[in-house]
Amino acid sequence: MILPLLLGIAMLVWGGINFRKYLLFITGIKMKGTVTQAGYKEQGIRRKVAMAEITYKYEIDGKEYTNTEISDEQKHLFKTQSMKGETIAIMVRKNAPEIATLRSSGHYIKSFIFFLTIGLLSALVGIASM
Repeated sequence: MILPLLLGIAMLVWGGINFRKYLLFITGIKMKGTVTQAGYKEQGIRRKVAMAEITYKYEIDGKEYTNTEISDEQKHLFKTQSMKGETIAIMVRKNAPEIATLRSSGHYIKSFIFFLTIGLLSALVGIASM
């Protein structure tokens, strides 16, 4: 069966993307941003999951940037309704200040480990079944 092998390769690629994001953001600029809008958004096809949709602004070298991000991190889900005007920690890419995230770097490394593990297992099952 070639399907597990293809799934494994796709998972490894996705894990690589998360690792790249991890590296880009840990070497980035740690700064503060201000929440301009926050609320809940439901995502999912069959099972709807509540996610926090947060719009924040930050300033670098006198230029203001705005970013909207959807987060499933518990620290954002529990206080979404009271976040407007709150100062939050963000990570900004050094070479692209318009790209920022409010996710912790731990989010990306956990995703990398998960996709790497599932990808390797799926690829090995695919190779073994050939």
